[in-house]
Amino acid sequence: LDDALSGGLQQGTLTTIAARPGAGKTIVGLQIALAIALTGDHTGFTSLEMSREDLLVRAISAIGKVDYGRLQRSPGEPLSESEWRAISRATERIRGCGLRISHRRAATVATIRNDIRAMQRAKGSCAAWVVDYLQLVTPSDRKAPREQQVAQMSRQLKQTALELGVPIVLLAQLNRDGEKSGRPPVITDIRESGAIEQDSDNVLLLHRTEDAPDQLRV
Repeated sequence: LDDALSGGLQQGTLTTIAARPGAGKTIVGLQIALAIALTGDHTGFTSLEMSREDLLVRAISAIGKVDYGRLQRSPGEPLSESEWRAISRATERIRGCGLRISHRRAATVATIRNDIRAMQRAKGSCAAWVVDYLQLVTPSDRKAPREQQVAQMSRQLKQTALELGVPIVLLAQLNRDGEKSGRPPVITDIRESGAIEQDSDNVLLLHRTEDAPDQLRV
């Protein structure tokens, strides 16, 4: 991804990662936040869908290389001693890193901006912020047409990235057009507004193929 993004996430940029539900955009966003936080930098993750506990379990699975399904089935399906050691090491690494997960039932762009500012004040910096996901962000004008709402939020997030000098990774949903036709997704498949394409400095489209359903492609 660093190569694809010409050296990684840059200050003031908006990078959109779009996929169909269940394709893996949340874990990709979480992996990006973790990778940065584990280097010692402070990062944030706004989750409007998954709980903080579920995200932490996914993080432990990723860092400890313990099968996520095994973690979900525990304690009904006992884990091995080596798995518990891996979980313990992963938990310590995550506890000591600079990742902050903000789980909210609802959030506006202003809420996200305030969270980033709070991290900058408290920690002195914010290396990146992930938002999961755009279509669940609460619009400031609930009476406006949906396309205008999404366009406004997309623009506000880009402005926030520029204003605060923080790269924002925005997760978003794709519509079903590509899924119905069996083709890989294209940028016009991003749900509800073409403004997302205009505001984003980078757009990554994730998908799985029938011949390799366990592989995530960008």
